[in-house]
Amino acid sequence: MSLDYVILFATMHGTIRLDEHNKPDTFDLRDLAPDMELVKINAANVGVVNRCSQEGFQFAKQIVIDTIAETDDEPMDFTAETIASKLQALSRDPRLTGYQIGRETVFDRQYRRHTDTSYRVSKFGLSSNRFEIIDKVFGADLYFEDGIYVLNMEGHPDIIGMLEDTGLPAPYCLSDVIMFLNARGIRKVLFVDMSCSSLAPKVTPREERFIRRHAQQFHGGRKQKRIRTKHRRQNTKRKGTLKRRTKRNK
Repeated sequence: MSLDYVILFATMHGTIRLDEHNKPDTFDLRDLAPDMELVKINAANVGVVNRCSQEGFQFAKQIVIDTIAETDDEPMDFTAETIASKLQALSRDPRLTGYQIGRETVFDRQYRRHTDTSYRVSKFGLSSNRFEIIDKVFGADLYFEDGIYVLNMEGHPDIIGMLEDTGLPAPYCLSDVIMFLNARGIRKVLFVDMSCSSLAPKVTPREERFIRRHAQQFHGGRKQKRIRTKHRRQNTKRKGTLKRRTKRNK
């Protein structure tokens, strides 16, 4: 690889492993690739199955390829935000999800409940001062293609195939991908992660909500922060109103 950065596109199944305290497995980017800048677009929020179809993968892939061409002279961050914006706008589009009215499954309902958190951009490295990353496990699945492709290299080579050639046993984690790229001099990575974010082992819906809230720091949590601030303002207003009413009653 002679590029100074790569754009990856994952179409495999993805799993977030939990420890005995129901905390996601993570790694510190500084330990594996201290000079790397990673920008990650997460198609599915924590605990959510991505409902992208095989045709949807190709549809999304072409959007990413076209955006790469359109933003060729722009910084990687700009390209990432542009890709995320386009895919987010299509998060309920049947061309991307394969969704059919009247044939909704449990996974469809879950995905549609969380489309507002689809395709969030998370940035890691020295420029963002964020280093702890969820170490997602990638694996083959009946409904998913089997690869993580480099879209800005001719022929779109598969990182998974390259890892297999090194003799490293499967399954492969995000940390394996990062170490592989770092060893080859790659210092900037834009990762469009179309995989699921299933949790293993399975947890109760209440536990899943708790994990999702507390995993936002690794998965893009800007929206959650705004919601909390808004609630604080509302609570402050209520307290002020109650004080005024109390004084009047006296």
